[in-house]
Amino acid sequence: MVANFFEKGKRMCAEYWPPKEGTMFECGLMHVDLVTEEKYEYYDKRKFEVHYYESTRSIQHFQLKWNSDDFLYPNSFIPIVTELRGIRQSSSYPILIHSGLGTDRTGTLILCDLALEMLEKRNNVNFFILTNSLRIQRRNIISTPQHYVLAHLIVSEYLLQKDCQVKSDDQSEMFTKQQRQEQLNYIKRLCKQDKTILLWKNNPKNVTQILVDGYAKPLKYLVIPRRANDEFWRLVTDYIIGDSEANGESIHCIVMLNKCKRVLWPCVIEWNKSVVKVNCSNITTTSHYVLSEISLELCHEYSTDNAQDSKNIMFYEIHEDHKMAPDHILKIITDVEQFKQIVVSCNDGISMSGLFVAVSHIVETYQMEQRIDVCNAIRTVRRSGVNFINSSVSLEQM
Repeated sequence: MVANFFEKGKRMCAEYWPPKEGTMFECGLMHVDLVTEEKYEYYDKRKFEVHYYESTRSIQHFQLKWNSDDFLYPNSFIPIVTELRGIRQSSSYPILIHSGLGTDRTGTLILCDLALEMLEKRNNVNFFILTNSLRIQRRNIISTPQHYVLAHLIVSEYLLQKDCQVKSDDQSEMFTKQQRQEQLNYIKRLCKQDKTILLWKNNPKNVTQILVDGYAKPLKYLVIPRRANDEFWRLVTDYIIGDSEANGESIHCIVMLNKCKRVLWPCVIEWNKSVVKVNCSNITTTSHYVLSEISLELCHEYSTDNAQDSKNIMFYEIHEDHKMAPDHILKIITDVEQFKQIVVSCNDGISMSGLFVAVSHIVETYQMEQRIDVCNAIRTVRRSGVNFINSSVSLEQM
């Protein structure tokens, strides 16, 4: 299944299985049991038992998660493509693939599978011939140049991950400098794949703020460099109050990865013909960080008496002498994972912030899937347009 039930407010597919494990979905004389369900970053894997009269059949079900964007990155497809390859090689049963219209997304997956099969049998592949053959069988399949190119990128990625990944022979030892550089070169090749998709997305560029994806959560982090008080809080206010009206979510957490050399509050700034008051109500010092409870009050212009809107923010500031201590970084990561959106800042807006968002992705992946994928974490945060974790030293720190 290469679609969500709803996308951009439009019904894409009906619910044809039970909502949770141990429940049943009935459709006439047929009923479906959801036996197991496993959730991953890019897809969900389920096992159904379908009953019809006295017959019962077990079915594997895979659903590729599709966010609001029209295009996904190549690595989002790799788990599904890998599953399809395994099923095709071990079973003669047909595979049903469906999406909204059954043309572009469905066709892309089928084309990838056929291309990999051709590679195995002939040691070469011709996407044009395969696509032409599919078009004869299904009208308008793969109807856009983007989906045609995407199939090339997915197959390329599938081969890259098999041939180029760097693995340590001894997991207890740190990578050598050469291995780390090979890892960075491999990640660089993967990021080139993503740049093609980024061009299609046509995202607006904002040099003052960087939006970074988290684990299965687009635009979870707002990364901004350390700036003057009024400019810092103006950027934060833009996102907390301004964007929350549009996207329905609001940031309630700020992580400062260098100790502030100047006082950030109390502070009064002008914002969008209004006045914003920044105050601190409580400060708690722990062995890992300093936690401050901050309030942002939006008032009418030239009046700071009556607040129109108020936001409470948890402000985490790491101790200066522990800024690179792994346990302190991990402690903050685990303590702020409850927040849906987070502001992250450091002196240059890149080094410590990049380390934080990348390690956060690794931690969440491990918690949800019990696996560690350093390459995917770095690749995900680099889609923001910033070359995070770009040296052997920063990779070693990570």
